[in-house]
Amino acid sequence: MRVQPECLVCMMQQTLRVARMSSDDVRVHWESLREVGGGLAGMDSGKSPAVLSLALYETVRRLSGVRDPYAEAKRAQNETALAIEDELREMVRSADDPLDMALRLAAAGNVIDLGVLRAEHIDIREAVDRALSGGFAVGETQAFRERLAQSRDMLYLLDNAGEIVFDKILIELLCRDRSVTAVVKAGPIINDACMEDARMVGLDRVCPVIDCGGAYVGCPLDLIPTAFRDR
Repeated sequence: MRVQPECLVCMMQQTLRVARMSSDDVRVHWESLREVGGGLAGMDSGKSPAVLSLALYETVRRLSGVRDPYAEAKRAQNETALAIEDELREMVRSADDPLDMALRLAAAGNVIDLGVLRAEHIDIREAVDRALSGGFAVGETQAFRERLAQSRDMLYLLDNAGEIVFDKILIELLCRDRSVTAVVKAGPIINDACMEDARMVGLDRVCPVIDCGGAYVGCPLDLIPTAFRDR
């Protein structure tokens, strides 16, 4: 995806959001906006928004001195998801098609904003059911099954904290017939899952967990180390 004009507005908004999460000092907020705005003025428009956004997180980190402004949010996301882990696992166990259910749950975990879910405010099971009822926009389940039948080694790239509990349920199923290695970020970036998140939810007791060699938004092949890219 190439950068669009709207991406610049989003990046400036995200800069202010992260700066406020990192510091109460308005000077940090202003300086973060100035530096990021100046960088965007001379940006390479051929790069993806995900790659361009890396500079804003590094800028706020340097100016605020806060390494991981999302640390508390990630813990809360993990705790929220862990609270329904047994229920998710039972949904897979009792399903007529466990793999289909596990895939749907993993997809549901990707679309549910666990950062705003709180047990006292929202019925999490209802939120999961609502996400599951929509189905997949593109029906690739059968093609996935066919590829899976030939697979003996799988690399599973994880996304956000909290969501990794949903991924864990799917990985438990996938591990029965093949080796699965889960991949986290090597350092904090937004609310993406890091090694400490994998350990918190017990994923490291299900399969080997490695990091991708950097703290990137997504997994840009031109930035990740060659050793990881060649896996």
